[in-house]
Amino acid sequence: MYLTNNYICFTSKLMTNQLIFNFNDITDIRLETLGLRITHINNNYSFSILSNNEAYNLLCYIWNNKMNQRLQKTESLLRKDERMAYNYIPDSPRPNSKKKAKLVGFHGIKHYREILEQEYFFNYFRIPEDGFKSKLSVGYLKRNNSWIAGELYLSENYLGFFSKLKLFNVLIVLYGIDEFNIKQFVKGESEMYSAELVGYITVHMKFSSESDRRKVCNQWTDVKHKNLFFFNSSVFLTITGCDPENPLELRKLGSVSDKYKSRQLKKLAKWDAYLEKEEFGFAVVNKRLINLISRGIPDSYRGSVWKILSGVSLYKSVYPEDYYQNILNMNINSHSVATEQISRDIYRSLPNHPYFQKEEGISKLNNVLTAYSWRNPVIGYCQSMNIIAAVLLLFMDEEDCFYTLCSICEIIMPQYYNRAMTGSMVDSYMFSEMVEEHLPEMHKKFEAFDIPLAALTLPWFLCIFIGYIPPSAYLSLVDMYFYYGTDVIFRMGLSILYLKKDDILACTNADQICRLIRDGLDLPSSTLLRLTNQYMNISGENMPTRLFHKNKTINDLVMSIKQHKVNSLLNNVHFNKDELDVLFHEVQHSTYDFYLTKEAFRSIFSKYCTFWLNNEQENVADLFYNYMKPDEAPKLGYGPLVQGLSQICKGNVREKFLVCFYIYDTNRSGMLNRGELVKCLKLLFCIYKPIFDNEEVIVLVKILFDKLSEMEGKQSELVCVDFIFEQFFDKPILLEFLNITEE
Repeated sequence: MYLTNNYICFTSKLMTNQLIFNFNDITDIRLETLGLRITHINNNYSFSILSNNEAYNLLCYIWNNKMNQRLQKTESLLRKDERMAYNYIPDSPRPNSKKKAKLVGFHGIKHYREILEQEYFFNYFRIPEDGFKSKLSVGYLKRNNSWIAGELYLSENYLGFFSKLKLFNVLIVLYGIDEFNIKQFVKGESEMYSAELVGYITVHMKFSSESDRRKVCNQWTDVKHKNLFFFNSSVFLTITGCDPENPLELRKLGSVSDKYKSRQLKKLAKWDAYLEKEEFGFAVVNKRLINLISRGIPDSYRGSVWKILSGVSLYKSVYPEDYYQNILNMNINSHSVATEQISRDIYRSLPNHPYFQKEEGISKLNNVLTAYSWRNPVIGYCQSMNIIAAVLLLFMDEEDCFYTLCSICEIIMPQYYNRAMTGSMVDSYMFSEMVEEHLPEMHKKFEAFDIPLAALTLPWFLCIFIGYIPPSAYLSLVDMYFYYGTDVIFRMGLSILYLKKDDILACTNADQICRLIRDGLDLPSSTLLRLTNQYMNISGENMPTRLFHKNKTINDLVMSIKQHKVNSLLNNVHFNKDELDVLFHEVQHSTYDFYLTKEAFRSIFSKYCTFWLNNEQENVADLFYNYMKPDEAPKLGYGPLVQGLSQICKGNVREKFLVCFYIYDTNRSGMLNRGELVKCLKLLFCIYKPIFDNEEVIVLVKILFDKLSEMEGKQSELVCVDFIFEQFFDKPILLEFLNITEE
């Protein structure tokens, strides 16, 4: 078996034919007991491979990569507001643009393995935009006078240490290290290839080889010399919070009871005890920290911990200090589709909360959402982003809220808030599968009443249950969300349905069930959170059907767009529906974004305009491309392509002549000179009279200009299109010459 970026190839001496599958034609890949099952649009194939797990991971990675390319291409058709804001902030990094190795041609398994490892490293620590260097050999980190074994990952700015057995993971920001002290090996000591990293934290490490130690040391030296990092080390070691006796400083939920304050103080004491004991502060993720997060973060620490867990502290370090304010200043009077939607939704964001009944809260929320829409116009704005940003603003300032929103939309939940909402749609489909597995009676009930559970629960995923469950419950859920990601949404959803099981099974119609799910979620917070912990083993990321649902969602999106595009053109062109479908698929497979370059257009042109292939004039395909492409557009879109081909392939003779005429009337004056008219008629003759004498064309043009000169009483150098129609079609000289009728 051979893998490329686009194909799976299988060959054997026992087979007469080779198997070659395009990844775009695959509908499912599954890991089974005896091997791999690949479902192609035409057939199913099973393969037994020595390293099934690794082969499965590689196949899924490349397939997912191809789906992301298809998704980007498809989403380009959904964008109405094409203004790209990246150019407005000079030299600023683009969102979600991690430097990943490009896959070109054939690669060894080692290459793909490294890519999977780097994605694991980046995603775990929420690292934005950093060049991956390599995964090093097993290393050791000293803690409390004992050595912990783990894996080492090195990127341009970070060194990551993972100990899966003890769940002790440390991220070291290389720029924050002031000294890299190499400890010389002394015979009899076990600390061979060790080093002490001294800076915002002090770490004593052992490497498996001198080569690994040298790689880390050299990278640290490069980072310090470049001095391009905006790093604040204090965020990893201390938490800045508000007075726990006065949660209103946090813009919390109005007045709070003494019992609530007492619970907050107890949580605070546990967190303080943890920070006092943990020498690495928040540079480390361990079991104790995860347990504290699961039990809830104190209000006074919540904003700081959210920023750390979401990677905001790292996000801010790769952008200029005034990046956020620059976006606002440079777009202060700008408007877009996104800003119009924001202005409509802004007052619906936690409307009952006192903070968002004031101009201060509304203004800051508007700033955050507007700045993000200009930063990342590919997403722009999506409903539910306002609700999430509103909750974030209760615990942090607007700049930190902006960066946290960046992390949520681009790292933690990518493809959730794009125009197609692919990520959220896929997760809602997977949630339906989880309900079928864990709550089969309820699944049967939903099916009996034909209730689309995926569509019904989609808002849960988009807004992380904010507004659907009590505030104390959704705040604790968001605490866990920043560590576990979307898995906590699956767990909370199952918990809610479990608690509503008897009520839902007692319903007698679909309306009752839908109302119960939409409006009946005022459940006890403690019960919800306890049940959520019972579903801790559930994870959507590793479900074998995830890519299947993603592929299906993208296919459904493409079909929907195709149907809309085809129907909008059907009454305005000479092609029928089947012909428009074929053209749509040809454009889809020829381009990256549904907009044709000249090279891509030539391929389609050669299929539909064969009568011009042997034309001896200028490159007719390029002339026709320039004619169809709107002047302000960088490339040719599907609509103008169809309209142009319709005229030249299926239009009557007048329509065809107009196309040939305006190909040479480049300034759209409605006039041609003698030479241009000769070229125009030659193009037209190729369609109806492939073999003709050039002298015949010249004679026709001379007759036309002579008549024009006779009428005007002077020698004319330009002829207008109306006069040509009058002389050549109304007479009809040209039709008789070509031996055709106008029809």
